[in-house]
Amino acid sequence: MRRGKFGELLQGDGSRHAWFEDRGPECTMVVFVDDATSQITVAKFVSAETTESYQQILEEHLKKGLLGKSLFADFAAIFEKN
Repeated sequence: MRRGKFGELLQGDGSRHAWFEDRGPECTMVVFVDDATSQITVAKFVSAETTESYQQILEEHLKKGLLGKSLFADFAAIFEKN
């Protein structure tokens, strides 16, 4: 079930794809989306989905003054401890 108001839950995800078809290399888009409104708050094309790429978009999100109550990102291997 979706949250009721903007800012209650920010969801992060990354998607590797040939975004630019044959005009550029395959890359990953990392994005933060507000759960209640489906509004994309930050999106960025990066070479790979990494902890650092999420830190970069989180910084951009926070610089916009968009604080939230909670943050969710999938449990991809990039966040697992070795």
